[in-house]
Amino acid sequence: MQWKSRMSGELHGKVGTATKSVHSRSGVACLATLAELLLIVAVATLAFASMGALAIPVEIHSPAAAAVSEKSIKRLFATEDGQIWIRRGNSEIVRFNTDYRTSRSVFPWNDRPVTEFYVSNDGKTWVLAIEEREVMIFRDERLIASEELPPEHPAKTALSGDGQIVVSSNEGASCRCWDLSHGSEAISELRLTEPADRLSLDQHGTRLLVASTLGNLQIYDPKTGMLTQSIPGIGLLSALGRFTADGEHVVLVSGHEVSLYSLPSGKLKWKTTMNGTEYLRELMISPDDRYIAVSGVASTLYVLDCASGKVMRNHVDRQNFYGISFSPSGDAVYSGGSDGSIWAWPLDDERLKQVPSETRPPCRLN
Repeated sequence: MQWKSRMSGELHGKVGTATKSVHSRSGVACLATLAELLLIVAVATLAFASMGALAIPVEIHSPAAAAVSEKSIKRLFATEDGQIWIRRGNSEIVRFNTDYRTSRSVFPWNDRPVTEFYVSNDGKTWVLAIEEREVMIFRDERLIASEELPPEHPAKTALSGDGQIVVSSNEGASCRCWDLSHGSEAISELRLTEPADRLSLDQHGTRLLVASTLGNLQIYDPKTGMLTQSIPGIGLLSALGRFTADGEHVVLVSGHEVSLYSLPSGKLKWKTTMNGTEYLRELMISPDDRYIAVSGVASTLYVLDCASGKVMRNHVDRQNFYGISFSPSGDAVYSGGSDGSIWAWPLDDERLKQVPSETRPPCRLN
């Protein structure tokens, strides 16, 4: 290291100076010089010993900063087969096996950024949006459909829970629908009455939830293209809206608020405002519709009761909750960290009901 070489040169120079002074100075001066030399050697030794513990700031454009960014988990899905699917960094998709604690990279083929990523509940079908304009559909890790869309607007995608229906849009006023239920890539066009800001499908792909850029919520039948319901005045969402598993409600997140709307009446059932200034950006619903998990831009994970909207628990971690997902059994929330770590936050029903402030510590999976 240059720093080490420079320090060694300084030490040699001072050793030479001290040696000459032994012959030319008085005994007192000689002792003083030797003391100075010993002090320099001690300082140098401490510097070398502590180099490993020093926290050196890394500039954002440096290779080290890029390496940290590539480890960050940006999206996370837990599937019924015991896998956790991860979008890591800007372009890599990783499959993590929770039983054997092993991981395998299944994408990319190149360094093009993945801007959207969704996985079906069984883990067999997944959808990618590449560079906000190319849509890729995979089944059993095999590419079965791909389309490059015009670059006017960012591509938006949605995947039904059963993996049979895929919807994509980048023109804002229309959607393209793939019906994979019979193994074909049948494509149909679905015209929207308002430009789409966010898209979401229910478990069986029978309803498409469109949060429009005008702040309204619309529900379509993807197969017929018919608008079946409209809920005005919702506002712009900060996270993807989601249907409950029973299809009777939709959960929305806007800024600092989480709300539940009943279908088909479209009436607000409850709204919960989070304390503080944290902006909410991730939303998941447990498979049994009992709990809702939301995470903020900073480092807080909230668990809410789906029936009442009451905050049952909140977890704070030193890392951001970049991606969250309920375990298939609904007994834990998985989260991804900025360093590539995966954590399981256990949900204990009795503790949730009795002592919201108490919780078992999370378990790191990888």
